[in-house]
Amino acid sequence: MEGSAQALTADLLYRTDLFTEQTILRLLHRYQTVLGNALARPDARLSELRAT
Repeated sequence: MEGSAQALTADLLYRTDLFTEQTILRLLHRYQTVLGNALARPDARLSELRAT
């Protein structure tokens, strides 16, 4: 992962024999949602942050 004040970028490697591209895209969307919620609520516990 690399980041700046404006953006966070990452490369994701996964086993295509285990995961479809659609599954990985869903995972990334949820990760992005959790990160956004963490930024909006920095004092919240991880278990309190929505992933959907």
